[in-house]
Amino acid sequence: MGSLAYREDLEEEKNSEFTWEVQANNQAYNSQFKEKVFLCWQRKKYKKNVIHTAKYNVFSFLPLNLYEQFRRFSNLYFLLIILLQSIPEISTLPSFTLLVPLICLLTIRAIRDLVDDIVSRDEVGAG
Repeated sequence: MGSLAYREDLEEEKNSEFTWEVQANNQAYNSQFKEKVFLCWQRKKYKKNVIHTAKYNVFSFLPLNLYEQFRRFSNLYFLLIILLQSIPEISTLPSFTLLVPLICLLTIRAIRDLVDDIVSRDEVGAG
């Protein structure tokens, strides 16, 4: 008797107004969720369910990277020596002879961090 009631429930669900229809590849159906913004560019009506994992963005790259670079004691020591070499009374070398290698080192590490951040960006979730 239980299976008969179960079959009746299934038939009622099939005939009810609330049914699920999957239309994943129906372009006409899916185009209703896009709205025209400018000329032929389209923007989606709803946000995607995507998580971006990135350490930097356009505005925070330089300050955060410099902060991380100068947290290292060696870079801070190198900068202190350059500042001391810029004082003419105690200087033994011109200050640019130490400044150029520090700038090269910071640039190389910044490029490496930027490439790592771009490569390791993950998009997790359904879009």
